[in-house]
Amino acid sequence: MRLGWFNVFHVIVLVIMLTPNLIYAMWHKNDMNRCANRLMNLLEQVGRYGCMLFMVLPIGSDEFGFYSVLDLLLYAAFLPILLAVYLGLWELERGKIGNKLLILFTVSGLIALIGWLFFGLEMGSPIAVILLTPVLGMLLLKKVLRNATRKTKMAMAIIPVLIFLLCGITLRHIPLILSAVMLGIAHPYVTWQNVK
Repeated sequence: MRLGWFNVFHVIVLVIMLTPNLIYAMWHKNDMNRCANRLMNLLEQVGRYGCMLFMVLPIGSDEFGFYSVLDLLLYAAFLPILLAVYLGLWELERGKIGNKLLILFTVSGLIALIGWLFFGLEMGSPIAVILLTPVLGMLLLKKVLRNATRKTKMAMAIIPVLIFLLCGITLRHIPLILSAVMLGIAHPYVTWQNVK
């Protein structure tokens, strides 16, 4: 199986998506899952880990790639927006996490941009865009929305599903689409049980 170059970007996308979750988990070690539905909890975990696996490895196809220019344009247009909104919601939900993420992604994005400008690193420019776009989202959402609500938490459960679906559909990666559908069924349900 030959991996396409695009999986590198998906690793970055996963790191961006998982960083606030890991920080939150470290700060809230005693939080318990209040969802009593075992099937939904299992479906959520299978969907989550399936999405992460299929985002990085093109299992079920020869390599990552777009089948049309439209697929590439949809991916390039909506992935940074969804990441920006997702991290913006984290900034709103947990200011301390958001502030650290803001610094982390700004510095990382600037390093990638400087590397591209001065050293001509092949993927420096797209990586810089992927890292710096969420920074703008975090800053803008913080100005637009004043405080977190239950709707904010539900949006934080739905947006990762949309990211995985977008990647799966535009890359026509069936295992990723199926995993995203599983996650899309279970993750909002489990989140709702924990926030109501």
